Amino acid sequence: MQARKQSPTYRIQTVAVMTGVPAATLRSWERRYGVPQPVRTRTAYRLYNDDEVALIRRMKALIDEGLVASEAAARVLAVAPAAPLVADVFARAADSLVEAALAYDAARLTEQLRWALTLGDANAVFGRVLTPALVRLGELWQAGEASVGQEHFLSEAVEHTARDLLRLVQPPASAPAVLLACFPDEQHHLALYGVGIRLASLGVRSLLLGPRTPVAALAEAAARVRPVMIGLSLTITPPLERGRELLREIATAAGAVPWAVGGVGAGPLAESIEELGGAVIHPWPDGVDALVRTVLRRHAGGS
Repeated sequence: MQARKQSPTYRIQTVAVMTGVPAATLRSWERRYGVPQPVRTRTAYRLYNDDEVALIRRMKALIDEGLVASEAAARVLAVAPAAPLVADVFARAADSLVEAALAYDAARLTEQLRWALTLGDANAVFGRVLTPALVRLGELWQAGEASVGQEHFLSEAVEHTARDLLRLVQPPASAPAVLLACFPDEQHHLALYGVGIRLASLGVRSLLLGPRTPVAALAEAAARVRPVMIGLSLTITPPLERGRELLREIATAAGAVPWAVGGVGAGPLAESIEELGGAVIHPWPDGVDALVRTVLRRHAGGS
């Protein structure tokens, strides 16, 4: 039996030339109407096949005949029932953020962030829009297709949005508290907002100490706040001896308070973390849920 020949794929600039539809218009149609729906490469490139090219040509022809774009899209989709009626709205939102950042378009970035906030609860917005947008732009930077400036431009806007989300969903002051901080050598702190938002959905408030938190500051805050748990974020693993030294200091600072480390940098230190009485948060987000529920049960039993 002969294998079916796969349709060739084309990049967006090639499709723009083939169809006479500018690349910016193709992106707009995809976001607004779900036409077309190209696949994405690992580095977020759009790839269109012959079926999508045909849909684009049909939509352009209908618009040239006098239909507005929304009517043309509805008609195209009506004759192509195999295509989803609506593109993944969260993916479209993340894509819009990336495009605005690549263009250094502050007004559009603000507009798209406001739209993203209407798509679901805080967990959904953070996990399905904000984080994927940052990951996608990071992949473009690694591929040499985005600059550090563009990545920082998006990160700054996303951080402000995440901070507002957390502030809006925080439980009252009477709720049990978790202290969240970065490892003393860790600069990346956006993940703390995601953890805080997740904790809020469990009825737990969070206090964030931010990046590069000194162990002495962690100890002082723990003594004053009396949290039910301390959570630490680690993205870049320090040299192992330095990591073990910091873990010993953290374990001493935590005292009787349960503590845990999460993030991609925690893996190489997992054995040391557990030997010193800490826990490794994995996977996300189920690992957070399970650990916090266990800590809350123990806290309630000891009250």
